[in-house]
Amino acid sequence: MLRRVDRIRYDEAAADLRRHHETIGERDLEEAKFRLAHLTRYFSGHRIAGIGPADVTAYAQRRQQQGAANGTINRELACSAACCASPTRRTADPAAGHSEVEGGRRPSGLL
Repeated sequence: MLRRVDRIRYDEAAADLRRHHETIGERDLEEAKFRLAHLTRYFSGHRIAGIGPADVTAYAQRRQQQGAANGTINRELACSAACCASPTRRTADPAAGHSEVEGGRRPSGLL
């Protein structure tokens, strides 16, 4: 049974993205961990479906108050976008040969 996407929490998605980076090796893992650390401190416990533009703006404001450069904040938010998108990709176990996607249809551009 597929899990409802609206129940997935940020922490689960961040852990999934970390596993992805560890497995694929397409990104510097230390950089990804650094970027996710700030995001996790802020968004931990939030449901992904509940994170909206106002939350992202509040995060950016907080990071600016902490002295982070706008470029750093933008890279963190790009990482956040990847993190929040990952649970909506494949929801079945590809190792088991399942190819179902949440909602019964495959998002465009994804295998």
